[in-house]
Amino acid sequence: MHVLLRIRNGSEVMGKLVVEEENTVTLIGALTIKYVQNEDGVPHMYFSKYCLFNKSMDVVFPMDCILHIFKDPVPSLIEYYEEQLEVIQATLEKKIEIMKKRQQDTTDWQKQEEILYAMIEKEMSDTEVH
Repeated sequence: MHVLLRIRNGSEVMGKLVVEEENTVTLIGALTIKYVQNEDGVPHMYFSKYCLFNKSMDVVFPMDCILHIFKDPVPSLIEYYEEQLEVIQATLEKKIEIMKKRQQDTTDWQKQEEILYAMIEKEMSDTEVH
């Protein structure tokens, strides 16, 4: 079930409610709703990942952080949420792949650097003229 949470800090989070307990609410695909105005003053909204510093999009909210739980978001908001969730997940997967590639490249470079240092050390320790 899609829900919209209003958090005590004023932000709004949308996601799929999977667990509602006495002290916590668990959402999968948690996205924050952001509101902006363009140069003409026309309001817009967009979704962003709730927490930018973790891979998972699942969040457990303590009840004392939640002001309201809305269990009946309008269908157009649910549709927009689903579209944006798909885009955000695809972007996140691409970024994870890029980071893995960078880590692999860094590892390869470090191996080459280690080999070079080993060769220099060997040459410096070899005092015999050839």
